[in-house]
Amino acid sequence: MELKINKNKFEVFLEVAKEIETVFKVVPVLYGSLGLARVVGEDGEANDIDIFVPWKCLDEGWEEMLDMMAKLGFGLEDAKLRAFKRGKEIVSFGKEEDLMELAKVNPNELRVAKVEDVSFRELRPEHYLNFYRYMLKNDHRQNERGNADQDKISRIEAFLKNFKKKDGGQEVGAEENEKMLEYLGGWKRCQADFENYRKMQQENNRELMNMATESLVLQLLPILDNFHASTDHIPEDQKNGGWVTGIMHIQKQLETFLKDNGVEEIEAKAGDQFNPELHEALHQEEANGEKQETGAIVKVVSKGYKIGNKIIRAARVVVS
Repeated sequence: MELKINKNKFEVFLEVAKEIETVFKVVPVLYGSLGLARVVGEDGEANDIDIFVPWKCLDEGWEEMLDMMAKLGFGLEDAKLRAFKRGKEIVSFGKEEDLMELAKVNPNELRVAKVEDVSFRELRPEHYLNFYRYMLKNDHRQNERGNADQDKISRIEAFLKNFKKKDGGQEVGAEENEKMLEYLGGWKRCQADFENYRKMQQENNRELMNMATESLVLQLLPILDNFHASTDHIPEDQKNGGWVTGIMHIQKQLETFLKDNGVEEIEAKAGDQFNPELHEALHQEEANGEKQETGAIVKVVSKGYKIGNKIIRAARVVVS
């Protein structure tokens, strides 16, 4: 429902909601008197801007929340209430997990709205009815707000009783409208399921590509090993020969191909400490007849390779 009296407050909400989605990768929940105005109509100016987010955003993510709000020009007004102030506007945060108790609704099942490319979740009128009825049990709140919550309850009850919507020339009552909202919620859940399926397929495709790359690399490595074995033992007087240059060029092409496909060489050289996660010990011996520190690499027999953090082949070494 389009807001007029609370237009500015709603624009502030969209500003904050956009940052929440960017920083925390979550879709916030609009609630309180501003959210109520959107679903049942305006009845004066909302007190402030109330937003529900997952508890993690207010717990381990609290420092990020402080930085985010400071970036938007808000200062912390009340740490206990998690309230921030910028000029006359106050934004308060609550944890969405409380909605199960406060409004008798699973926050994951709330409908998602989108305004000016900003996504947010909204409560339905019956959720607000549950919410304000629950607030009647809070004596401290009632002493502060008087009959405000009861007035809201009366507004919501009247809305649910009398609300009618023109649809193709037919009168649709609150019950029928509720069914439409239920169907819409089901459609949005299906849409979310499909999006999750699409992401899962993309991940599966990436894994298949990585497996194919790994298989190809494993077949190429013995060939590259042979090149290394050949070029490491070329006599000095022949290193500038034409046939040697050709072999070195082919070796370089193979190494470039592996690098372009995300393959990295595992560093290993004589004197390095043996690491069982990166190295494979073929056998143990003394280096040049002199004892070295136990566990040190004496010689690298064949190089090791990895793709990202995954070891494709450990470096094969001789240790002391």
